[in-house]
Amino acid sequence: MYFSSLLGNRLTGSIPGELANLRNLTSLILDNNDLFGTLPAALRNLSKIERL
Repeated sequence: MYFSSLLGNRLTGSIPGELANLRNLTSLILDNNDLFGTLPAALRNLSKIERL
């Protein structure tokens, strides 16, 4: 997976660190949800990410 848009899906809670398993991810859009907390440190491993 290279691109994931979870825009406006009414997601709640914290951002899961498991997203870091998507090694080829270049774009992750989480706008318009009810997510809270800090970004998981594991997301630093997404070396190809261009948009978060």
